[in-house]
Amino acid sequence: MEKALKILHANFDEMIKTIQKVISFDTVRKAPDGIYPFGKTTAECLDYVLGLAGEMGAKTLNCDYYAGHADFGEGDEVVGILGHLDVVPVSDHGWIYPPFSGTVADGRIYGRGAIDDKGPAICCLYVVKALMDSGFKPGRKIRLIFGCDEEMGSSCIAHYKTKIKMPDIGFTPDGEFPCLNGEKGLFQPTVDFGKLPDEVLDIRAGDRVNIVPDICTAKLSLKTDVSALRDADYVTVEKRADCCLLTAKGISCHGSTPEQGDNATWKIVRALHVLYPENETLGFLFDKMITDTDGTTWGLPLRDEQSGKISISMNVLRLTEEKHLAAGIDMRFPVTYTVEQVKKAVEDNSPSCMKFIEISSNHPLYVPADSFLVTTLLDAYNSVTGEKAKPKVIGGGTYAKSMDNCVAFGPEFEGDEQTMHQTNEYINIERLRQMADIYLKAIYTLAK
Repeated sequence: MEKALKILHANFDEMIKTIQKVISFDTVRKAPDGIYPFGKTTAECLDYVLGLAGEMGAKTLNCDYYAGHADFGEGDEVVGILGHLDVVPVSDHGWIYPPFSGTVADGRIYGRGAIDDKGPAICCLYVVKALMDSGFKPGRKIRLIFGCDEEMGSSCIAHYKTKIKMPDIGFTPDGEFPCLNGEKGLFQPTVDFGKLPDEVLDIRAGDRVNIVPDICTAKLSLKTDVSALRDADYVTVEKRADCCLLTAKGISCHGSTPEQGDNATWKIVRALHVLYPENETLGFLFDKMITDTDGTTWGLPLRDEQSGKISISMNVLRLTEEKHLAAGIDMRFPVTYTVEQVKKAVEDNSPSCMKFIEISSNHPLYVPADSFLVTTLLDAYNSVTGEKAKPKVIGGGTYAKSMDNCVAFGPEFEGDEQTMHQTNEYINIERLRQMADIYLKAIYTLAK
C-alpha cells in the first residue's frame, strides 16, 4: 500500500485540476433534453468523468445518462463507491467566486459541488487509480458509481438498479467522518395547511424541500394595513404599484440540520400572524411550527437512543389557486420509527383543515457498529488521523440507503465548517489530501 500512497501523492495536483474541471459543469437538474434525462450539461459531465476513468484503465458503463460506473479489477463480489455529479441550485447572491469556476484560493477549491459531491467522488477515482497503478490485485472488483440525480430524490440510482446489480458492500463519500452507520428516515410531505386571508396575493419560499430557504416573500393587497410591522426588524415592507411586498432573509443550510440555519419562512409567518391574528392557518403555524426544529411544540418529539431527535423544517411555501398555503416540509426521523408512525403523529397533532397533497419518504438505515464494513472504515479513519472515533447517525439521506451493507463515509470532518448546499461551498485542500489517504486504506482493505 505504500507504493499506492506515493502514486496518490504524486497525482494530487492533477486531482485538483480534475476537480476544478468537473465543478465547471453546471449540473443543477434541468428539464429532459432528448436522451439526457437531467439536461445536456449533466450528461456532458458524466461523459467527461467516464472518459477519464476509461483512460485510467476502467471498464465503464453509461446507464442512459441516469448514472454510470467505472470498474477496476475482477472478482465475483463488488465493492461499491457511490458518488454523485449533480448539485443543488445556486443562490444569485453572496458568492466570492463564480460557483462553477472551481477557483483555488486560500487553500480551498471553491464551487458548487466541491464538497458535495464532485470533489470526494473524483478523489476516490484517483485513489483507485493509485491502487491499480501500484500493482494491487483486488480480490473484489472495485466499482465507482457516478449518479446524476442524488439531490432530487436519487431517481438516477433507482433507474440504475433496474439495469445493474448493486454492489455487495460499499460506502458513499457524501456524509461525514468518522463513519455514519445510520441515517434517519425521511418524511417530506407537501401539506395544505388551509386558507390564508384574501389580502395575501402570493407567498413564496424555497425550491427544494431539503434546503432551508434564505429568503421568503409575501405579496399583500395595497389596502392591507401594515402599520403593525413598522418597527419589525425581521421583515422589510415595500409599497409597490401593484402590491405591498414583505421580504424576510435568513441563512440557508441543509434540511437535515435546520438548527444550523435561519429559516426565512419563520419570519414571514410571524409577520403575517401579526397582521392576521385570527387566521387559523397562520395561528397554527405561529404556535406550532416556528419555535423549534425538533417537533416539540408541534407535538412530535420523536427520539431514540441510537439516533436522537426528529428534525423538522418548513422549506417551501406557495399559495394555491384556492388561496390555501401549501408547504413543503422536511422531516428526518429516528431510526427506530417507521414512515407510518410519523405520518400518524403529524395527522394526530395538526388541525382538521390540514391535508397531505403528496408525500415523499424513505426508510431509515442502520448498520451495526461491530460489522466488518463499519469497523474497516473506522480503522482506516482512526489510523490516518490518530483518533479513536466511533460511528454516528445523521439526519441526511445518502446513496447508502440504495443498497444493503453500505454507509456514508466522509468527506466532512467533525468540527470543520460545513458548506454543503451553502453559498461559497468549498473543499479544503489539506483535508482533501487527508481524506485521500483515508479512502486509500479503506478501499484497499475492503477490496483485498
